[in-house]
Amino acid sequence: MPRPKSKRPWSEVVKAAPGPLALVQAFLNTDDGIRRLDEIGSPEALTGWLRHRKLVGAGFTATAEDVQRTHEVREALRTVIRAHHLGRLPEEAALRLNRETETGAIRVLFAPDGATRFEGASDGVASALAQILAAFALGQEAGLLTRFKICDNPRCGRAYYDRSRNGRGRWCSMEICGNRAKANTRRRRAARARASE
Repeated sequence: MPRPKSKRPWSEVVKAAPGPLALVQAFLNTDDGIRRLDEIGSPEALTGWLRHRKLVGAGFTATAEDVQRTHEVREALRTVIRAHHLGRLPEEAALRLNRETETGAIRVLFAPDGATRFEGASDGVASALAQILAAFALGQEAGLLTRFKICDNPRCGRAYYDRSRNGRGRWCSMEICGNRAKANTRRRRAARARASE
């Protein structure tokens, strides 16, 4: 009998990233490869997602070009995270993210207590993406990237924070992708065993 699918939402199943990487994780996970859903796949959806996270103001409205730009940055960022664990960053992804950071669409604000935060210098996609990339840079500076990963399930591609004891987790969730991978491995082994009989 097949194991039942998780009844919990993805936001509860996937290991949450700490600190500034939570925004990066939410951004990367707008693309759900398993269910074939894209939370920012249209101008209206992107507008709502950015407004909800206060990355743009209430008067902002995304365009089709903004959606394309956002998708390019999302994929380049996903590539950078995968490459971080494999050792070599593809030049094309690095160039795409570098182009995005050249906009100067972000500023650093200093609070009286010494805390700092980033804020968009304008009300648009450039500013929102700059804030996401700044959060990624903060996570890297804090040493959090060693456990910030992309699921090994090629259909999934979700970002997750590896909370395993040895830091060698491979799936966003053992409950979903890990169990699928193990079931596939068992099926392949059984098929090989039958073929060799």
